[in-house]
Amino acid sequence: MRWLHQPRPPGRSTPIEARRAALAALGVDEAVGRGLAALAIDARAALVASAIERLDPIDVETILDAAPAATRHTVAEARSRYMRFAADGSDEEAGAAPDEPMGELAARVQDVSARAFSTGDDPR
Repeated sequence: MRWLHQPRPPGRSTPIEARRAALAALGVDEAVGRGLAALAIDARAALVASAIERLDPIDVETILDAAPAATRHTVAEARSRYMRFAADGSDEEAGAAPDEPMGELAARVQDVSARAFSTGDDPR
């Protein structure tokens, strides 16, 4: 999408508290928020489109307006950076308590994360 590459006017950014509140309403915890916040808009779009929304590679290429190799690189780098920053926190996350129901988006993000870190040794 063309608007991904257009700069935002100064002072038009959504405050960080509003972003966190919007993600919390979807059931997204602090670790996921840290991971997403660490990504540039293109990387975030690539990661969400490929891993969360499960769009076909050609659709991700269209969103990024990039060639297949560049898109694969962007997705791989986004995954790596996301995982580094999402994992960079205390042992006890400040997210939802284990007994609280998880939002659909949070459940999908956690499922994708679990598959990304899966060694194949544990049966799922």
